[in-house]
Parts: sequence; structure tokens; C-alpha cells
Amino acid sequence: MLHALNATLLFLIARRFDVRWPLFVAVLFLVHPLHVQTVAWIVQSKTLLATLFALITILAYQLYLTKEGRRWYGVALAAFACALLAKTSAVTLPIVLLGMAWGRTRREQWWLAPFFVLSLIGGLITIHVNNLNFKDRVANVFHMNAGEQILMIVQNLIFYVKTFFYPANLSYMYPLRVPELYGPGLYLIPAGLLVLALGAGAAFYKPWRSYRFSIFSYLFLLLPCLGLVTIPNMKLSLVADHWTYLPNVFMVIFLGRVIKCRDTRAWRLVLIAPVALLAVLTFRQSASFATEEAFWQRAREVNPKHAAPYYNLGTIYGKREQTEASIDQYKLAIQRDLTHHRAWFNLGRAYFMNKEFEKAEASFRQSAKLNPKLVLTYLALANTYERVGNREGAIKAIEAGLKENPGDQDLTARMKSLRN
Repeated sequence: MLHALNATLLFLIARRFDVRWPLFVAVLFLVHPLHVQTVAWIVQSKTLLATLFALITILAYQLYLTKEGRRWYGVALAAFACALLAKTSAVTLPIVLLGMAWGRTRREQWWLAPFFVLSLIGGLITIHVNNLNFKDRVANVFHMNAGEQILMIVQNLIFYVKTFFYPANLSYMYPLRVPELYGPGLYLIPAGLLVLALGAGAAFYKPWRSYRFSIFSYLFLLLPCLGLVTIPNMKLSLVADHWTYLPNVFMVIFLGRVIKCRDTRAWRLVLIAPVALLAVLTFRQSASFATEEAFWQRAREVNPKHAAPYYNLGTIYGKREQTEASIDQYKLAIQRDLTHHRAWFNLGRAYFMNKEFEKAEASFRQSAKLNPKLVLTYLALANTYERVGNREGAIKAIEAGLKENPGDQDLTARMKSLRN
């Protein structure tokens, strides 16, 4: 319902922007496979909600500019605040509004100051919360120099444009390809220069000026997710389908401006063909969000070298008490990432459930070695020793845990029960 409402608002915006095919624009946005992740994955309801308020902001601000009604200005400002509260992916929206007010009086442009203030506050809070809650910065993406970061921005932009026009092999996570400044990533330099040339053409080449607003709005809305700011989820995948949901509003508006054919029955049939094809692809793609297992199986197909899909499939099979299947998946996860302490821990639990206590002990020890602060590992190791009648080994395991986690209540209680 939220997605359908967003498409309806897009239809109204396209009409106000004098796009010749507003219905085509709205339907294209509605059925595009790149939006399946946002709509079908419940985690991304926040993206749908933020986009809803962002579209209300654009529509209300357009009405304010044309009708000179202060009432619409207040609606636009309130809607933008709601968009930021839903998700700060709308943080660069004031730049789009500035583009809408371009060429008008300075006074009208200065009225955008509260939008930029809200945007700044929302952005700073998001960065602070990310720094507060996200400590795992081992991945290469968090240690790039400025040159590599620029190459990554170009790489991600090319990926998003390509997947919009060729939406194949879509998934929750894609193979990590952090570009190296003095390596294979050098091919991105001419690609980046081409992007700059196209941007300059849109800005200064007269025949392209009608597309300028759509192109720059798309780029500015996508900018926070291109790698300008490293997002915690980038440790799994540098790109994500749901990051394009709001920017694609202006990608489809751009297409609506490009298509200048007359409204005839023949052209309607021509435009229906790609929409129908995309609808079929969307229907097929939505199947990967039907169950948790299908979700991670699809991620495994597209990104077979990453440990996360195998680890999560192992967890799913473990919940179903399919012990052998979960053991196989945890082993495959460890093959891809020997430092995955959670995979070692869960593998130990699976072996324990299978009564393979020697293998369980070895797995728990490896987990404790990789992450000495994981209290559950020492408790599980003590339980393993106790099951084979080695009380002394269980006590030593808890002592090792208390050495790394002094004063922990669970470990202290377990030691008391062993002593008694």
C-alpha cells in the first residue's frame, strides 16, 4: 500500500513537472525489480515511509512555489521532518528543493534554510549513532584513502545505473569489490571522467538542460549511499537495491522527459512492452523474499564467496533441528572466513547437539580464541566438559572466561554451581 501510494504521488509530481508520460513514469516505478527489496523486505518499511514523506515534501513545495501559499510551505517542512524521522536517506532532499527554486528570488531560496538545518541535524545524529553502535570496522571499506573512496563512488554509481536499465542477478548482498588506486580499479578513472563530462553536458549544453534537474536530483539523492559516507552495512555489500528507491523517483522522471513521442495507441503499446517485462522480473524476484531460507539462498547464489549467507542458512537449519545441514553450512562459512567467531561457536553448538563432544570442544575453543569477550563460548565449553565427566576442565573453562570478562554474572553463577 505504501509503495502504491508512493507511485500515485509520483504520478502527481510528474504531471506538475510537465512530463509527457506521467502514467508511464508512475507504473515504471511501481513494477521495477530494483524496488522489490524495499517493498517485499519488511526491514525496509522505513525506506517506503521516508520516501512517502519525501514525495509529499516535493509536491507541497511545488505547490508553494506556484500558489504562493505559506500553508504549503509548512506542509513541506513538516513532511521533510517526518521523512528524516523515518530514515535519514532523505538527507540531501533540500538540494533537490533548491533546484526547484533555482532562478527565483533570493528571498524564496533563503526560505529553504530550515530544511538544510533539519538535514544537518539528521545527518549528524545518524553519524553519531552509527559510530556509537558500530564497532566492527575491520573490513577494507572502512580503511580507504581519498583516491580509493572516489573510485568506489564512481564504481557504485555505474552499478546503480546499470542495474536500473539491466536488473539482472539482484540480491540482498553483492560481491565486495573495494577498488584499489594502483590496481584493477584504475579502469574507473576514465569512467569517472565520462561521468563528469555527462554532468557538465547536463549543466551547460543547451539541448540537455531540460534533463538537468532530473539528473542532478538523482545524483544528489544517491550521493550518501555511493560511499561518500561509509555505512555499516557496507561491510557486507558496498551497494544495496533499497538505497536506490528514493533516487529512482528522478531516474524515471528523467526517462519520462526523454520520451517525447506523441500519445498514440501505437506508442502506448510500445511503452507497455518494457513495463510488462519488468513486472515479470519483479514477480520472480519477489520469491526470494518469501521465506528467510529463500532470502539467504539467493544471497548465496549471487555472492558465493561471502560467509554471511552460509552462516545464516546454518542458523535457519539449526532452528529446524536439521543438525547435519547446519553443520555443513557453518563449515562452508568458516572456509570463506576463518575469523568468523560466531560460525565457530554455532558449529560447536551443532556438534554438541549431535553428541560429537570432541569436535564441539575444538570449535568452542577456536571461537574463544577469536573473540575472548563472548561469554556464551565459555559457558558452552563448560557444558561440553561436564557432559563428558570432566568437571575440572569445566572449571578451567569458566576461569578462563572470568579472566577475560571479570565479574560477569552468568560466569560467576556457573562457577558457584560447579564448585558446589
